[in-house]
Amino acid sequence: MQYQKNVFIIETYIQIFNCMGFLMQVEIETVASIINNAKKPVMNIKSMAAGRVTPYVGLTFNWNVLRDCDMLTLGAFSPDEVHEDVEISFAALEHRFPNLEKRASPVQNQAAFG
Repeated sequence: MQYQKNVFIIETYIQIFNCMGFLMQVEIETVASIINNAKKPVMNIKSMAAGRVTPYVGLTFNWNVLRDCDMLTLGAFSPDEVHEDVEISFAALEHRFPNLEKRASPVQNQAAFG
């Protein structure tokens, strides 16, 4: 971090990174290596592949690959989604299963839903 004329300048890279490789320029392993070797913190975007994976899958993947200095960005439609994303993130960082309500699904009568 640099300090110039009462302004803080935070240097970081921004990179699309997700478990599907969605919109990524090269394969997942190459981007993971680039992030791991970056000299500055990396801000990751599209962590849920633009809605193509659930928050559990996308956030768990990213938090298990990123370094301690890296950041993850995501959007949410409601405060409930924010709380869910935070719980999933803490669970991934603490290597535990998240404490979540049953997710809404288009097929609720599946045996897996109990």
